[in-house]
Amino acid sequence: MIYIPKQKLTKLVTKMRHYDVHPIFLPDVEYQHGEKHPLIPLIEDTVSEMHEYLLIANDDELKAMYGALDAYYRMQINVNLLLSRDEQTLKNMAMYLVVTLTHESYYDVKRYIRADYREQSEVLKTYPEFANYEDDEGLIPYGIPGFVPAGVGGGIYYKDHLIFYHQFLRRYFTSELNSLFLNELVTYHKNHRKQRVAVAIDHLRLMPKELFSQTFERARSFGPPLAIEDLDDPYKVGLTEYVQSDPMLISLHRFERTEFHWSYSDGIKTFQVEEVYSLEHLPDVSEDLVLTRYVHSMRDIEAHAFIHLDGAVKIYRRNQYAQRYAQRMPDRPRALEKIKLFRIDADIKRGQSINDNEWSRLIGYFFQENSMIAQYLNPDFLIEG
Repeated sequence: MIYIPKQKLTKLVTKMRHYDVHPIFLPDVEYQHGEKHPLIPLIEDTVSEMHEYLLIANDDELKAMYGALDAYYRMQINVNLLLSRDEQTLKNMAMYLVVTLTHESYYDVKRYIRADYREQSEVLKTYPEFANYEDDEGLIPYGIPGFVPAGVGGGIYYKDHLIFYHQFLRRYFTSELNSLFLNELVTYHKNHRKQRVAVAIDHLRLMPKELFSQTFERARSFGPPLAIEDLDDPYKVGLTEYVQSDPMLISLHRFERTEFHWSYSDGIKTFQVEEVYSLEHLPDVSEDLVLTRYVHSMRDIEAHAFIHLDGAVKIYRRNQYAQRYAQRMPDRPRALEKIKLFRIDADIKRGQSINDNEWSRLIGYFFQENSMIAQYLNPDFLIEG
């Protein structure tokens, strides 16, 4: 196996996160962002060094490196040309190796649950005052002076930078940010400025604000609330389970069912939602962990209003997830960890509430790609887009 420039790859991955450039887009940074993008010199330097090592590699080493490529990139390389040391093939090989080698560390979600997560914070290094803004759950409220939401779900402008939303607010926990949900959350804050609306940020990314460009998406699924007449009925409680019947959708999105659970105590109905993956299609975000989206909400049935809504990611050990799969709410096993991503609190004594339609839209967008949410909130809803 040839030498791998690990230090340069580590530095490259760190900068890729700051500029929100996924590994698959490394070959196209200049095309997409222009020749002056600050990531380009580091890409060129890393690829150049990889190319130099390929030039002196023997046939067995070249074959081994070819075998290490992602399947897609192996299809782009002609092995005969590679072994004949064709110059363009070697250059392509060097770029594809860099893409492949940065992939695992770029998408490593474990860094967000490590004990030293905040000690590694790029945000706190530049803006130490953020330590005073975060609450005990790691959430930062909108409305802090100097905070300006960046359009459609990008993050929060603060002084010279864009502060990204938490990694677990990305689609499938790795892809683009869930802009539909985040835009809905910002809109909710603008319409209810007296309520406390808080969100989690990504401490490991910090982008100069002039480099931010928005990504726009169409809505896939959301809907109005479930039967209105049931919301304030203390006897309408228990578990509802929706099962995905389409094997192709299970293979695509990985979750097999969604559990909805209502309970009641002392005038408050509590609502919980959690996605449950198919054991045959566990996501590959982590080799030993499974991440699932979860929502918790509370409704004052005497006031006929929702007073609390929060969303989180539950983290289970992969080798123990079968226990979660085998059980149902509320008797599911305790997750290894739960990371709160957003929270809304409305004070009913001050005339505040989360109205039914906003509640429904926020939940629907948070669970984007999951058509079972829309089916439960409104059985007549037709998926668009």
